[in-house]
Amino acid sequence: PFFIKTGRYCEIDQSSMFCAEAPTTAANFRRIIRACVLPRAVLLEGPPGVGKSALVAELAKQCGRKLSRVNLSEHADLSDLVGADLPVATLDDGNQRFAWHDGPLLAAVKSGEWILLDELNLAPQPVLEGLNAVLDHRAELFVPELGTTFKCGPGFRLFATQNAVADSAGRRLLPRSFLDRFTRVSVSNLDHEDLVIIATSKSTVSSPQNGYDYCADLISRLIISLKSRFDFAAGADVNVRDLERWCAVALVEGISRANFAVFGPRCRDDRQHNALKAIVCGLVGSIKPHLVCIDATPDYLQAGAVALPRRNCFFNPTDNGAPSYDDDDDETIGRTRSQLTRCTGVRTSPVALEACARAIRLHWPLLLVGQDAGDLAAQLATAAGATLWRVQLSPATDVADLLGGYEQIDDERLLRRARTRSHAVVIAARRICISMNTGMTLLRAIEDAAKIEEGSSRSDTFENVIRAFIEEVKQSHVDKLELEKFQRATDFAITARRALPKKQRSSGTPPPFKWMDGVVVAAVTRGA
Repeated sequence: PFFIKTGRYCEIDQSSMFCAEAPTTAANFRRIIRACVLPRAVLLEGPPGVGKSALVAELAKQCGRKLSRVNLSEHADLSDLVGADLPVATLDDGNQRFAWHDGPLLAAVKSGEWILLDELNLAPQPVLEGLNAVLDHRAELFVPELGTTFKCGPGFRLFATQNAVADSAGRRLLPRSFLDRFTRVSVSNLDHEDLVIIATSKSTVSSPQNGYDYCADLISRLIISLKSRFDFAAGADVNVRDLERWCAVALVEGISRANFAVFGPRCRDDRQHNALKAIVCGLVGSIKPHLVCIDATPDYLQAGAVALPRRNCFFNPTDNGAPSYDDDDDETIGRTRSQLTRCTGVRTSPVALEACARAIRLHWPLLLVGQDAGDLAAQLATAAGATLWRVQLSPATDVADLLGGYEQIDDERLLRRARTRSHAVVIAARRICISMNTGMTLLRAIEDAAKIEEGSSRSDTFENVIRAFIEEVKQSHVDKLELEKFQRATDFAITARRALPKKQRSSGTPPPFKWMDGVVVAAVTRGA
């Protein structure tokens, strides 16, 4: 008897990996659809890991609705939802103009699309107050910066999720008057039958002894046992996300390793580890001991059953930023395989190193707990040939510190960076010339072109000389690794020189604003 009108994106995605066949999931779906009969916002409440956000995302996909998802936090601001004035272009006179950019909430209100606000009970009070007019009978959004009231477009719907206050720290009870504006839906936790069906749909692992259903039944019973008997490190819960991780490990390393690979690293002490071993043995019988050995070749780091490719240099030649985050020097350029071969003497526990390597290979987020957690990450990064950026977080850390923001361009810093990177190119060119005893004439041309005077970078001349130098040393059979390092250093130098202002700004012209990536965005784009 309940239905939802489809939107403009009405092509149903049959390849979805979401499992809607589990009985509890299907029941949760029906509750949400029934709640959508009323023209009110929908609030999904339930424990972590039961798929509250995934339910809304899948419903939007099946209904052909565009869904915008916003993760709220204690530092969220109303402008994050509504929008703000942002710099857009630099005019001919050197001045920069600003223009209004809609936030995700305002964009959804104007276009009549769906929006999902995750972790609603983490949002500060000003954000909640700004949502009142959208949630009540007015169905409108007032933007003070524009002096305009926007009516919610046809089809607009707001979803929100929250975990129970007792399940996670930092959450608070929302005012009853605010909650009354929602249609509240309780999302039930998954039981044994649900886990079996989800595991069956997620994994292609089978057991030669008992068939396919054995694997799904094993992991579901294991999770149920752990949930009732364990308090894992950092207050971590056991939920369906662990089911997906178990299936991923079992597919690659086998069923016998999946149980300890997923849950073993989360044990606080030997007592918990022995209890986990007893649970697994009770389910699958005796298990063989697993010896973790650490070894390295020039191309791979082997940590137990996990092999990680080793990189001779962290940086991507197409990178458009600094080699190291927020750093003006290029000390990390030129890290080679030969400097990283002695990694078999790492002091960290081999079991912990294997667990971290597995998480990296499978693209799982890592939460390291303990006094030596930072050292473990540093040693693994060194052994794998990657660059690790350390960021000290505090209660005053803002989301802009991690994601980035608009900053005024510092010409002195740009000039310093361009000079430093150009000098790195000269050093790399000298190394090649000394080893090959060739290219001395072009080396002097590179040294001359690398010099940067005030107001002129001579980027074209620099690039032409570099191209000629590379062509000449290629004919002399230069070491491939040295040439690769030189080309990478050249790419960074050219990028830095092109970023210099074409002409010196007058003293009365303020520097323009430019988006600067934060450490998280920089790490994502550069593959850190």
